[in-house]
Amino acid sequence: MLIFLQYVGGFILAIIILLFIGYVYLKMKFGKFLGANTDQTPIIIHLNEDLVTPEWLEKPKATKLIANLENLGFNKGKPYRIQEMDGVSLLSFFKNSYIAVVYNHPIAGNWIDIVFETEDEHHYTASNAPMGGELSTSAKDIKTFEPNATVEEIFSLIREQTHDKQGILVNNENFKAFFENAYKREMVWKALQGGTSREEFDKIAENSKIKISDKNSEKAFTETKKQELDVWSEYGVNEFLKEKNEDDFEGSLFIVPENTHPCAFIEYLSEYGMIEEEQVGKLCQKFNSKSIGSIFEILNAALSPELKATKIGKITFPIKADVYQKKWSDY
Repeated sequence: MLIFLQYVGGFILAIIILLFIGYVYLKMKFGKFLGANTDQTPIIIHLNEDLVTPEWLEKPKATKLIANLENLGFNKGKPYRIQEMDGVSLLSFFKNSYIAVVYNHPIAGNWIDIVFETEDEHHYTASNAPMGGELSTSAKDIKTFEPNATVEEIFSLIREQTHDKQGILVNNENFKAFFENAYKREMVWKALQGGTSREEFDKIAENSKIKISDKNSEKAFTETKKQELDVWSEYGVNEFLKEKNEDDFEGSLFIVPENTHPCAFIEYLSEYGMIEEEQVGKLCQKFNSKSIGSIFEILNAALSPELKATKIGKITFPIKADVYQKKWSDY
């Protein structure tokens, strides 16, 4: 994944979206010079332990962050790579109920999060990542972003918030599960809110300092929402098929969510033969203010009876959506 901005935020929800948005901006401006494609933002991630010491841990900025954490009494854990995010690595630390994570990315560099989770599942995060506060979080996720804060200041911030609270214990044995579950929880929560909002996107754009026209901004937002929808669809269809025989379904399966970006949804449907690709732009303008359900009803009703999509079920993960089957003509 080519990443321009940074990846942070109490176990990684916010910034993976920021990263993709940053890439879309850059691709529009310098696309021919970028030799990589974006990957989709995963709903689920997996940590793989680094069995040899990675080079990034021996570089000056990382060694300074590590020394600062150890001076505060944190015990070093293990280094990991994130399977689904090429180039993103981390190192864990533990002190009583506090978990610290030093992140590394070959472009974004290093930053830290310090996390505290209570027994009633409230999650506190203090981070010195430069971005992340633009995105909303659930009422149980309390995040503080101080881009210029030192490690000592970050630790002081989170202790002020949690000094009178009982935290769970995380160590080398349960860190993988803790980290992966925290990421999934935040990603699913964000999906259930309809994903990245336009307001959040605009805040990110403003803070990114990348100049872009209103037209290209709309394109970038639509592309971001389309990628979001592709991810929801992939996980949702897999969830639907989990206890079914895939061979029982002839044709393509796709989803119709309760809420997403209308133009992104129209682009998504064009990939399943619901409309011709050249119709996408005009249909976006025509249906931009309609609900997702009504857009789908209109487009599906316009098809020949043999080619109409048929509802075959529902999903609730990662979002609430109906699952449809689109058969292909053999003629």
